[in-house]
Amino acid sequence: MRKPRKHCKGTEPALWRNQLKEKVVVAKCRVMEKKLRQRRPEELPYYHNGETSSFSRLLSAAGVGSFLLRSASYPGSYALLVNTGKVIQKFLIETTDHGRYRLAPRTFGSIDEIIERYTARPIADNVCLIRAALSTNSIDGSWPSSTNTSYLSNDTARNTDYDSGYCVAAPSIDPNANPMNNSSNFGTSHIIASVQALRKSREEKQWKTCFVSLMEDLNGNTSELCISDNEQTHRPRMSFSMDSCHMYSIHRSVFGRDGCIFIGQNDESTFLCFRPAHTYLAWFSLLRPRVLWLKAAVYNIGRCIEASRVSEIALLHVTIDKFVSDSMLRCDSLYSASLMLDGVRVFCSRAFTPCASTRSQQPLTIVFDSSYMTSCAPTAAPCSVQVMLCTVANSQNGFGVLKRALPRATTAMSRQFLMQGDEDVEDKPENGFWVRIRRITVKVLAASQYMPLLSLIRQDGYQLYEWVWNRLPTAQRSQFVTSLWIMYLSRTRELTRPPCGSLEELVISVLQRTIASSASTPLRSDSFCTALLGAGLRIAAGAQLEAQLDTPPLSTIIAKKNIQPGDVDMLVEALVRIASETAAFRILALVASVARDQHPEDPFLTMRILASFFVLRFANPILLQSEGGQNTNQIAKMIQTSANKACSPKLDEENCSVASSQFRKLFESLFMADADCLVGVETEWSCDSCALVSHLIASVLPTEQENTDTDDPCPVPLSPNILRILRPPSHHHHV
Repeated sequence: MRKPRKHCKGTEPALWRNQLKEKVVVAKCRVMEKKLRQRRPEELPYYHNGETSSFSRLLSAAGVGSFLLRSASYPGSYALLVNTGKVIQKFLIETTDHGRYRLAPRTFGSIDEIIERYTARPIADNVCLIRAALSTNSIDGSWPSSTNTSYLSNDTARNTDYDSGYCVAAPSIDPNANPMNNSSNFGTSHIIASVQALRKSREEKQWKTCFVSLMEDLNGNTSELCISDNEQTHRPRMSFSMDSCHMYSIHRSVFGRDGCIFIGQNDESTFLCFRPAHTYLAWFSLLRPRVLWLKAAVYNIGRCIEASRVSEIALLHVTIDKFVSDSMLRCDSLYSASLMLDGVRVFCSRAFTPCASTRSQQPLTIVFDSSYMTSCAPTAAPCSVQVMLCTVANSQNGFGVLKRALPRATTAMSRQFLMQGDEDVEDKPENGFWVRIRRITVKVLAASQYMPLLSLIRQDGYQLYEWVWNRLPTAQRSQFVTSLWIMYLSRTRELTRPPCGSLEELVISVLQRTIASSASTPLRSDSFCTALLGAGLRIAAGAQLEAQLDTPPLSTIIAKKNIQPGDVDMLVEALVRIASETAAFRILALVASVARDQHPEDPFLTMRILASFFVLRFANPILLQSEGGQNTNQIAKMIQTSANKACSPKLDEENCSVASSQFRKLFESLFMADADCLVGVETEWSCDSCALVSHLIASVLPTEQENTDTDDPCPVPLSPNILRILRPPSHHHHV
C-alpha cells in the first residue's frame, strides 16, 4: 500500500468558498464529494434525453464498456444502458421510498455508487463500465469538475515526486515540429504545441492532411486537442477534451505504418498519424499524461486513476496460438486475427489458410502463432481484450500470407477478457481462439535513479544487450531495440551527451563483433545487430519512405498490375534520395566504415552487406506493408535484383539499368562519407524508455539460484543497487 502523503498544518486539500460577509469556510474534500454525489440523476454528466435510437448509435460508436443513463418509462426509475459488445443492454434502476437506488438485487446510496461498483466488477458478459458517454452540455463544461483525490492540477500531478522519487517528467515538444507559435492565444486557452499530421475517421478511409493543436487554459487545469483542416482556421473540425477521452497506440500491422494512435470521445473518434518518428514520440509523451483520467469528475464517469500511479506503464502481452472450428472455416479462404483493446483494433496478424488434421473428423485449425506487446494499455485501470477472426481479401498473385492482412468481414470473436491488474489469462476452448494474455505494470523512476544502471551500460552495454536479446521472446525484441534507440538519442538539460554513453560507440562495437564472427552471412535477419540497426533506420527514414509511397508518382506505381523496368528505376531513385538526405545515411556510412575495415581487400563484400541491410531489412519490409500495393512482392524482388547487380565486380555502368547505377553511386558515396555522428534529431530525456529497457532486462534475469546453475549466466555483474533499479517495488492493489 502506498503511504499517504504528508501535509503541513493548514494546507490539507480543501474546497474554499467565499461568502457574502467576506468570511471563508473550509470544507474537506470528503465532505464535499459526499454532498455532490447526492445530486439528482438528471444532473449527472452522462444523463441523456432524446430518442432511444440515438442512444444505441452513441453507445455503439463509443465502444464496448461505454454507458449512459436515461429516464425509464416507470415514474421515478432510470435505465442504465451499457454496450456489452453483443448488444446494448438495459438495466433498470428503481428509486426506493428512502431515496436510495435499487439495481437488483442490491441497493445503493447514489447512482455514482452503482457506477463505482461496476467499473471494478463485470456488470454483464464479463464487461465492466469503462467510460461514460457524456452529454453535450457536460463536455462543454457546464457540470462541476475537480480532481479525484488530491485536487492537484494536471501540471502538479505530472511533476510531483511521488513515492520516494517515482515520477514522470513533464515532456516538451520538439520545437522543430511546431509550425505554429507555442504561445499563441486561442480565446481563453493558449496553444502549447501544434504540428501537421494525418487523420482518418475510419480504418477503410484514406489518410488526409490535418493540423493538430494541443491547448490548455491559462491555469493549466484543462487540456483540449483540436484537429483542423488547415493551419489558419479558427474553428477546428473536431476537438477532444483530454479529461474524458481515451487513446490507444496502433501497431503498424493495422495501417502498414508507424506513429499511429486512436483517440475518441463519445461517438466522435479519429485515427492520427504523426511523422517522423521523433514527432510521434514527442506527441505521445505530451498526450499520454493528459488522458490518464487524472482530472476525473467528482461524479464517477468510468475508470479513474490515482495521481500517484501516473508514474507507471502498463504492458499488455498477447499471444494468439490458433483458431479451431468444426464448421465456420473454409479451406480456400484467408483469415487473420485482430486484437481489440476496449473495442479498438490495435494489432492485426498476417493472413493464413486453415489446415486440416490428419485424423478424420477433426476440426479445421488456423495456426497463427502471433505475439504482440503494447505499452499503451490503460495504466492502472481495467481494460477489455478480445480477439477477432476476419476473412481477408486474396491477393491477385497469391502472396496473401506475406502481405499485410486487410480485414474484410468479421467471422468470429473470442470471449471478452477483463484485465483488472497484473494477471495472466489463458483460454483453450474446444472451438475458438487459443490465447494467452499477460498484463504487467512497470514503474517509471525519476531520471536520477537510473544513473547507476546507465553508468554500467556505458561500460558493458553490448554484452548485456546481446545476452538479453537472445533470451527475450520474439514479440518483445522489437520493443527492446526501439527503446534502446530512444534512450540513446535522448538528452537531459544537464548533460550534452546521453547518460548511457555514445550511440556511435555502441553501434561500432555491435558491428565489429557481428561482421567478424559471421563473415559468410553478415547481418542475418535474426541477429541483435540487424534488429538494432533496422530499428535505427526506421526511426531515421521510415516515415519519409512511407510518405513517398503514399503520394504520386510512387503510389501510382505500386498500385499497377504490370510493373515496367522504368517504374523500378523511379522507385530506386526515391530510395537513394531518402537514404542520402536523412539520418539513415549516417547509419549506412557507419556500416560501410566498419565492414571496409574488417575486409579491406574486398570492397564488393562491403557493398553486398550494405545492399542486404538497406534493401532486405529496411526498404522491402516497408514496401510489402504499404497500403494500396497490388504487386509489391514483384517490385521488392526487382529492387533486390538491381541492388545485387550493383554489387557485382563485373557491372558495366554504361549498359546497366538506371536502378543498378543509382545503387552503385549510393554505395560508393557511403565509402567516402564521414560517419562520426549518428544523432539526427535530439529528443527530451525519456524515463519511459529507461523503464521499458530496465523491465525487459529484469524479465530475463535468473534468480540467484538459477544464475549459479545455468550455463548462460548474465555476462555483466549486477550490484544490489542496480538490481533495485531493475526490480523496483510495485503496487499490489488493483484499481
